[in-house]
Amino acid sequence: MKLKKIFFTAMSAVLLTACSSGTFSQGDLNSDIYQGYWAMSPVDDIHRVVKFEPTGEVKIYDYTCDNQYQSYKLNSAETYVLTTISPNRFNVLDENKKAFSIFEITKLTKTTLQAKQQFNDKSIAPLNLNYFNIQGAKPIC
Repeated sequence: MKLKKIFFTAMSAVLLTACSSGTFSQGDLNSDIYQGYWAMSPVDDIHRVVKFEPTGEVKIYDYTCDNQYQSYKLNSAETYVLTTISPNRFNVLDENKKAFSIFEITKLTKTTLQAKQQFNDKSIAPLNLNYFNIQGAKPIC
């Protein structure tokens, strides 16, 4: 009986791991998304630029804009990983490979990207995001 319980516990762990570990392939996103950088329309004075890689990595550049001097400063650059949930819908994984949000692409052209981001932490309101394709990592200030 004890062996049977251990077996079922082990099998459950394997199945849960298999079901929760998504994958990503280059074809999961429209190839237009890999061209250039995507500058986000500011949200609550947050200025970001995003670079999508065919590996599923997403590099996010965070900036501070100084409107008085018409300048900007890079605060940080972080890398996250996407795993596919369904077409145009992805888990965003942190540095510990733990999903913290869902990123859903609602519209993509060669020049614009619209997306929704919903966080696992329900105290953070979902975001509607708008991006514009640019050359180089320069924020919209």
